[in-house]
Amino acid sequence: MENTNFVKISHNELETQDIARAYAEDLHSGDIVLLYGNLGAGKTAFVKGVAKQKKAQEATSPTFTIINEYEGDSVIYHMDLYRIQKASDLFETGFEEYLNSDGIVLIEWPDIAMHILKNYGYKTVRINKINDCEREIIFSSCPNEG
Repeated sequence: MENTNFVKISHNELETQDIARAYAEDLHSGDIVLLYGNLGAGKTAFVKGVAKQKKAQEATSPTFTIINEYEGDSVIYHMDLYRIQKASDLFETGFEEYLNSDGIVLIEWPDIAMHILKNYGYKTVRINKINDCEREIIFSSCPNEG
């Protein structure tokens, strides 16, 4: 069961990154964060803020590479599962190895992997587009079900 911890409103992309930086202060090795939001909602902008807080190189969208790795104070694995067609394709990416790593794992479009993720505790960030600039960002956590 998911518990809502808090909600923030962002008025622009830089503010979304600032909110993510503050959130990242409490992220540690082994944390898994699922990122939800429509195309263009600001999921990658959020990851950029996390990467800045962890002193990693600038984050870019892994839509075509599926997984990007950023080195900093913590290793960050940024996954975009949008292009994964079948759950069985996750195996080829080494998906579970990343989940069991000492890195912080941030996953965009995680629905196809929920059969695996339900065995892990994770946090969720839902980014809802209010208008062209503003976003509602909802932070939650979900304990391990498995």
